[in-house]
Amino acid sequence: LQVDSGLFSLPSRSIITSYPQMSGRLRDIILLLSLPLLASCGRYDRVYDINEGWEIAPGHHREVFGDDSVNWTAARTPLHVGSLPGYAGQTGWVTLRRDVTDEVQRVQAMGKPVGLKTGKLQYIGEVFLNDYPVQSTGRESEVEQRGFRTILTSINPALIEADRRDVLYISIYSETTREFGILGTFGVRIGDAEDILNNFWISHVVRTVLCGIYIVVGTFFLLLYARRPGEIYNLWFGFLAIGAGIYYFHQGEVRQFVYEDMMLMAKVMHISLYLFSMFFLLFIEALIDRRYSKLALGFVAFSLVLSLLALITSDRIFMTTLIRIWQYIVLPLLLYLPAYIGYHAWRGNADARVLLIGFGLYVLASFYEIALDIGWIFGPSVASYLFFTIVIGLALLVSDRFLRIYNEADRLNAELENKNVRLSRLDKMKDEFLATTSHELRTPLNGIIGIAESLMDGAAGTIGDGVKKNLNLIVSSGRRLATLINDILDFSKLRNR
Repeated sequence: LQVDSGLFSLPSRSIITSYPQMSGRLRDIILLLSLPLLASCGRYDRVYDINEGWEIAPGHHREVFGDDSVNWTAARTPLHVGSLPGYAGQTGWVTLRRDVTDEVQRVQAMGKPVGLKTGKLQYIGEVFLNDYPVQSTGRESEVEQRGFRTILTSINPALIEADRRDVLYISIYSETTREFGILGTFGVRIGDAEDILNNFWISHVVRTVLCGIYIVVGTFFLLLYARRPGEIYNLWFGFLAIGAGIYYFHQGEVRQFVYEDMMLMAKVMHISLYLFSMFFLLFIEALIDRRYSKLALGFVAFSLVLSLLALITSDRIFMTTLIRIWQYIVLPLLLYLPAYIGYHAWRGNADARVLLIGFGLYVLASFYEIALDIGWIFGPSVASYLFFTIVIGLALLVSDRFLRIYNEADRLNAELENKNVRLSRLDKMKDEFLATTSHELRTPLNGIIGIAESLMDGAAGTIGDGVKKNLNLIVSSGRRLATLINDILDFSKLRNR
């Protein structure tokens, strides 16, 4: 196995050799968090990203092909067609074209079939090589079911002619006035068909597995909350992880094999995004401060309103407007949360210090992803992989806190048990002391009472009234004290039974 990132080539043997040298828990965590990175950094030398050199013109391929009067302007993918000068507010077909002769010849020189993968086409797309159709997705009659679709296909060798240039055309149709074009991790890729297919499935199988891990982790913490209802952050983290898993699954192209109703898919994706971001904020504040700020409560209300609107609407343009509103609200929130976490970290909160590192990285990735989605930049999507490491890190953090509480409870229980044993021993010693002391006190006390009574009876001769009065006082006090000692002895006997 060879891991090739384009910057270095590292045999997996060196990773495996150093693996046993790490401590157990740290070793397992590093290996677990490395899997998404290893899956995403692999590069296929026979696949070419063709994001530059594109030209765009209004109209379908059948209208612009071979027409020298068409005005082609420069463009690049990924792109939002509606954001290009001269295209804002337009609907219908637009066509992109690029000369791919060099890439096709390089692949054919290797004796490999030529493959093609587009980014997510918004909403209906058709691909042509010169004047030959290659593949399409969606139909104009299904425009109400429009959504994001990826074309993944091999190009028939019979369509490639040696005596002329190979020009790739992509025609895109939409009824929206702004948001349509080619989106996704990379705009368009061409190369060895097998490598393109493997790259597509490996990256999206890894993404799907990560989403499954999110849901499993979230379910575990919901069960943990059911066991310990007092730890509310376990509830928020459980919903957060499940919502993240659902949302990132819908971000991948695998979703188009699950859904036939694109509107239903869009509703689920939007609602999961709004709710998982809401649970993220609730989790952070519950974990660090155990109280909720007015900002957090306001964002909860805002997210619930957006979720309700996304549920009841069937207007694609309105749903796009909702996601834009959410993005502009979340951007300042992404600045607030690091400041909030940093403040509590500065005040000595150990959990906040751990969160500050991971969340800082995720804030940067979130800005990057939003810019990628808006169309300001293009490049690989890293949010799902980075968020996976953050979710696992948060899970370890919450699990560690739970273990600390559990261990502390065990320690206190053991300490309480030891103190109970000691108290029982001391109590027994007290009873034995009281019984022994009472016996020792009763013997001389009876003697005092007996001598005083004999003196009162004249055993030593006649005594005066004053002396007799004092002796009577001694006898009554002695008898009262003897009764008290007998009660103590009876109580000690009852305690020892």
